[in-house]
Amino acid sequence: MAASLGIASGQLNDIWIYDLRRNAKTKLTFDQRSFSPVWSPDGRRLAFDRVSADKDEIVVKDVSGSGAAEVLFQAASQGAAGGRTSTPQKLYPLAWTTDGKYLIYRTDHGDINALSLIGEHKSFTLLNTKVAWSGAALSPDAKWLAYTSTETGIPEVYVVPFRTGPDGTPNISGGKWQVSEGGGTQAMWRGDGKEMFISNSSFNTLMSVQVNATAERFDSDKPQYLFDLDAHPVGSFYAVTRDGQEIYMTTYGPGSTAPITVTTNWMEMLRK
Repeated sequence: MAASLGIASGQLNDIWIYDLRRNAKTKLTFDQRSFSPVWSPDGRRLAFDRVSADKDEIVVKDVSGSGAAEVLFQAASQGAAGGRTSTPQKLYPLAWTTDGKYLIYRTDHGDINALSLIGEHKSFTLLNTKVAWSGAALSPDAKWLAYTSTETGIPEVYVVPFRTGPDGTPNISGGKWQVSEGGGTQAMWRGDGKEMFISNSSFNTLMSVQVNATAERFDSDKPQYLFDLDAHPVGSFYAVTRDGQEIYMTTYGPGSTAPITVTTNWMEMLRK
């Protein structure tokens, strides 16, 4: 399992790899600005987001730690009014297609894009979810894309086909199905594609959805309650094993027990 770890404010993050069999972890990056790791289909590389003051990059690195990270795509900052420099658009890798040809990622503008990993690394916008924090999940066979959108006024999980046209351009045409009922977000797939996991829109319940997908049609049962969730980050807060029997989650700890000191009339102290 791969995770980005840093301080509670989301800063100084690096990528760590957990060996679940040996209960051990190793550090992959040392720049304190790496986030959102996703595995390559063969499990030999990780793609992740690397942040700096003037640009945001999607990079890939061998999990053995050897060699330098390769930059796949870069979002540079744009000029802003008044001579200021705007913050670069954030890039969050989400999923790697099974054939290794595309990497699905999102931006903080709510766009879900497909980045070509062959040739010039072109980026194709698939859709806008209208949710800056929402993720997306590609089915294990890379034929279906699940995402969250607020187009009805509340977050709901939808599934669309993920296809490649005759010219090689990825698209999501051919249908659209709503999976959640009364709110849903943060979809994950079981390794065989027969089950999805989603959170309710309040992020306090995890649910299971049985899936039956054919070549042209997607069917799913009504979401079923699994268990309540403790307090956790909004995005990418859990991971599911391929057989769906184990779920690893990020939760907030109890916090510090140190006392809080409140200073009143501090302006009077400054005058002294």
